[in-house]
Amino acid sequence: MTIINKKLARSIISTTILATLGLASYNATARIDSLPVSFETRSEANLQLIQALDFGKVMGLAAFSDCTMPLGAAGAIDWSATPFTTTPAAAGTIAVTGTGCTSNAKSKLGHYVIVGDASTTVKIKLTTTTGGTDFNFAPVGSADIDNTAAHASTADIPLPTDTLTDVALGTTGKAGILIGGTVTIGGTALTAGTPYTMNYDVEVTF
Repeated sequence: MTIINKKLARSIISTTILATLGLASYNATARIDSLPVSFETRSEANLQLIQALDFGKVMGLAAFSDCTMPLGAAGAIDWSATPFTTTPAAAGTIAVTGTGCTSNAKSKLGHYVIVGDASTTVKIKLTTTTGGTDFNFAPVGSADIDNTAAHASTADIPLPTDTLTDVALGTTGKAGILIGGTVTIGGTALTAGTPYTMNYDVEVTF
Protein backbone atom coordinates (compact mmCIF):
# COMPACT_ATOMS: atom_id res chain seq x y z
CA MET A 1 0.00 0.00 0.00
CA THR A 2 1.39 3.38 -1.02
CA ILE A 3 1.06 6.27 1.42
CA ILE A 4 1.21 9.77 -0.14
CA ASN A 5 2.36 12.71 1.98
CA LYS A 6 -0.25 15.27 1.04
CA LYS A 7 1.78 18.22 2.35
CA LEU A 8 4.79 17.17 0.27
CA ALA A 9 2.61 16.69 -2.80
CA ARG A 10 1.17 20.19 -2.52
CA SER A 11 4.69 21.62 -2.20
CA ILE A 12 5.86 19.80 -5.32
CA ILE A 13 2.85 20.96 -7.32
CA SER A 14 3.29 24.60 -6.21
CA THR A 15 6.97 24.58 -7.06
CA THR A 16 6.21 23.13 -10.48
CA ILE A 17 3.64 25.87 -11.20
CA LEU A 18 6.00 28.68 -10.10
CA ALA A 19 8.84 27.26 -12.13
CA THR A 20 6.56 27.09 -15.16
CA LEU A 21 5.69 30.79 -14.72
CA GLY A 22 9.35 31.68 -14.30
CA LEU A 23 8.73 33.14 -10.84
CA ALA A 24 10.52 30.64 -8.63
CA SER A 25 14.05 31.35 -9.74
CA TYR A 26 14.50 34.94 -8.42
CA ASN A 27 13.23 37.53 -5.92
CA ALA A 28 11.61 40.71 -7.40
CA THR A 29 13.21 44.06 -6.50
CA ALA A 30 10.87 47.08 -5.98
CA ARG A 31 11.75 50.63 -7.04
CA ILE A 32 10.11 53.56 -5.22
CA ASP A 33 10.21 57.00 -6.79
CA SER A 34 9.07 60.16 -4.97
CA LEU A 35 6.87 62.20 -7.30
CA PRO A 36 5.53 65.72 -6.60
CA VAL A 37 1.92 66.74 -6.04
CA SER A 38 0.88 70.38 -5.69
CA PHE A 39 -2.07 72.73 -5.80
CA GLU A 40 -2.95 76.35 -5.21
CA THR A 41 -5.97 77.68 -3.37
CA ARG A 42 -8.37 80.04 -5.11
CA SER A 43 -8.14 83.74 -4.47
CA GLU A 44 -10.77 85.18 -2.18
CA ALA A 45 -13.42 86.95 -4.22
CA ASN A 46 -14.08 90.49 -3.03
CA LEU A 47 -16.71 93.15 -3.59
CA GLN A 48 -15.74 96.64 -4.75
CA LEU A 49 -18.06 99.65 -4.48
CA ILE A 50 -18.51 101.80 -7.59
CA GLN A 51 -21.79 103.58 -6.71
CA ALA A 52 -23.70 103.32 -3.42
CA LEU A 53 -27.39 102.40 -3.52
CA ASP A 54 -29.38 105.55 -2.69
CA PHE A 55 -33.15 105.97 -2.90
CA GLY A 56 -32.73 109.70 -2.37
CA LYS A 57 -35.28 112.06 -0.85
CA VAL A 58 -38.36 110.13 -1.89
CA MET A 59 -39.91 108.59 1.23
CA GLY A 60 -43.07 109.60 3.04
CA LEU A 61 -43.67 108.94 6.74
CA ALA A 62 -46.47 106.36 6.82
CA ALA A 63 -45.98 103.11 8.71
CA PHE A 64 -46.14 99.88 6.65
CA SER A 65 -45.69 101.76 3.37
CA ASP A 66 -43.14 100.66 0.79
CA CYS A 67 -40.99 101.96 -2.04
CA THR A 68 -39.33 99.94 -4.80
CA MET A 69 -36.33 100.85 -6.91
CA PRO A 70 -36.51 98.52 -9.94
CA LEU A 71 -33.49 97.69 -12.06
CA GLY A 72 -35.34 99.28 -14.95
CA ALA A 73 -33.53 99.81 -18.23
CA ALA A 74 -30.16 99.69 -16.48
CA GLY A 75 -30.63 96.00 -15.68
CA ALA A 76 -30.99 94.98 -19.31
CA ILE A 77 -28.85 97.32 -21.43
CA ASP A 78 -25.25 97.33 -22.54
CA TRP A 79 -23.43 98.86 -19.61
CA SER A 80 -20.63 100.57 -21.49
CA ALA A 81 -17.19 99.66 -22.74
CA THR A 82 -16.00 99.62 -19.10
CA PRO A 83 -18.79 98.19 -16.92
CA PHE A 84 -16.35 97.30 -14.17
CA THR A 85 -15.27 100.88 -13.53
CA THR A 86 -18.00 103.15 -14.89
CA THR A 87 -21.63 103.19 -13.75
CA PRO A 88 -24.10 103.26 -16.67
CA ALA A 89 -25.98 106.54 -16.81
CA ALA A 90 -29.35 104.76 -16.58
CA ALA A 91 -28.39 103.40 -13.14
CA GLY A 92 -28.46 106.91 -11.70
CA THR A 93 -31.89 107.91 -13.00
CA ILE A 94 -34.20 105.14 -11.74
CA ALA A 95 -37.85 106.02 -11.18
CA VAL A 96 -39.13 104.52 -7.90
CA THR A 97 -42.67 103.26 -7.27
CA GLY A 98 -44.75 102.27 -4.26
CA THR A 99 -47.17 103.43 -1.56
CA GLY A 100 -44.36 105.08 0.40
CA CYS A 101 -42.79 107.06 -2.43
CA THR A 102 -43.95 110.66 -2.34
CA SER A 103 -42.12 111.76 -5.45
CA ASN A 104 -40.70 110.30 -8.63
CA ALA A 105 -37.23 111.64 -7.92
CA LYS A 106 -34.45 109.81 -9.68
CA SER A 107 -32.77 107.24 -7.44
CA LYS A 108 -29.39 105.50 -7.79
CA LEU A 109 -28.92 101.76 -8.13
CA GLY A 110 -26.03 100.25 -6.23
CA HIS A 111 -23.13 99.40 -8.53
CA TYR A 112 -20.50 96.93 -7.36
CA VAL A 113 -17.86 94.71 -8.93
CA ILE A 114 -17.01 91.17 -7.84
CA VAL A 115 -13.32 90.43 -8.39
CA GLY A 116 -11.99 86.87 -8.30
CA ASP A 117 -9.98 84.35 -10.31
CA ALA A 118 -10.45 84.34 -14.08
CA SER A 119 -12.62 81.59 -15.59
CA THR A 120 -14.09 80.57 -12.24
CA THR A 121 -17.65 80.62 -10.90
CA VAL A 122 -18.86 82.26 -7.70
CA LYS A 123 -22.23 82.09 -5.98
CA ILE A 124 -23.88 85.39 -5.06
CA LYS A 125 -26.82 85.94 -2.71
CA LEU A 126 -28.49 89.26 -1.92
CA THR A 127 -29.93 88.90 1.56
CA THR A 128 -33.08 90.55 2.88
CA THR A 129 -32.51 92.67 5.97
CA THR A 130 -35.45 92.29 8.34
CA GLY A 131 -36.23 93.25 11.91
CA GLY A 132 -35.10 96.81 11.50
CA THR A 133 -36.61 99.35 13.90
CA ASP A 134 -37.51 101.73 11.10
CA PHE A 135 -37.57 99.71 7.88
CA ASN A 136 -36.68 96.45 6.14
CA PHE A 137 -34.90 96.12 2.80
CA ALA A 138 -35.14 93.34 0.18
CA PRO A 139 -32.43 93.74 -2.50
CA VAL A 140 -32.65 92.49 -6.07
CA GLY A 141 -29.94 92.70 -8.71
CA SER A 142 -28.42 91.87 -12.07
CA ALA A 143 -24.87 90.79 -12.93
CA ASP A 144 -22.91 91.34 -16.14
CA ILE A 145 -19.57 89.69 -16.99
CA ASP A 146 -19.24 91.18 -20.48
CA ASN A 147 -16.88 94.16 -20.63
CA THR A 148 -17.70 95.08 -24.22
CA ALA A 149 -20.14 97.69 -25.40
CA ALA A 150 -22.22 95.35 -27.54
CA HIS A 151 -23.39 92.29 -25.65
CA ALA A 152 -26.72 90.55 -25.86
CA SER A 153 -29.27 91.25 -23.12
CA THR A 154 -29.11 87.55 -22.29
CA ALA A 155 -25.61 88.17 -20.95
CA ASP A 156 -27.17 89.77 -17.88
CA ILE A 157 -27.67 87.34 -14.98
CA PRO A 158 -30.67 87.99 -12.67
CA LEU A 159 -29.88 88.00 -8.95
CA PRO A 160 -33.15 87.28 -7.09
CA THR A 161 -33.60 88.11 -3.43
CA ASP A 162 -32.34 85.50 -0.92
CA THR A 163 -31.20 83.09 -3.65
CA LEU A 164 -27.72 81.72 -4.33
CA THR A 165 -26.99 82.34 -8.01
CA ASP A 166 -24.04 81.06 -10.05
CA VAL A 167 -22.07 83.81 -11.77
CA ALA A 168 -19.24 82.76 -14.08
CA LEU A 169 -16.54 85.42 -13.89
CA GLY A 170 -15.18 84.66 -17.34
CA THR A 171 -11.71 85.57 -18.61
CA THR A 172 -11.76 88.94 -16.86
CA GLY A 173 -12.25 87.44 -13.41
CA LYS A 174 -14.85 90.14 -12.79
CA ALA A 175 -18.61 90.64 -12.72
CA GLY A 176 -20.40 93.97 -12.51
CA ILE A 177 -23.52 94.05 -10.32
CA LEU A 178 -26.42 96.49 -10.21
CA ILE A 179 -28.66 96.35 -7.13
CA GLY A 180 -32.06 97.86 -6.44
CA GLY A 181 -34.85 96.56 -4.22
CA THR A 182 -37.75 97.39 -1.92
CA VAL A 183 -37.82 99.40 1.30
CA THR A 184 -40.73 98.58 3.63
CA ILE A 185 -41.42 100.92 6.55
CA GLY A 186 -42.04 99.29 9.92
CA GLY A 187 -45.00 99.74 12.24
CA THR A 188 -43.91 103.20 13.39
CA ALA A 189 -44.18 106.30 11.25
CA LEU A 190 -40.89 107.91 10.25
CA THR A 191 -39.68 111.35 11.33
CA ALA A 192 -39.80 114.14 8.74
CA GLY A 193 -36.54 115.53 7.40
CA THR A 194 -34.45 112.64 8.77
CA PRO A 195 -31.91 110.48 6.92
CA TYR A 196 -32.28 106.72 7.42
CA THR A 197 -29.67 104.09 6.62
CA MET A 198 -29.20 100.32 6.96
CA ASN A 199 -26.63 97.77 5.84
CA TYR A 200 -27.63 94.73 3.79
CA ASP A 201 -25.56 91.61 3.11
CA VAL A 202 -24.19 90.36 -0.19
CA GLU A 203 -22.94 86.80 0.23
CA VAL A 204 -20.18 85.73 -2.15
CA THR A 205 -19.16 82.06 -2.09
CA PHE A 206 -16.04 81.21 -4.07
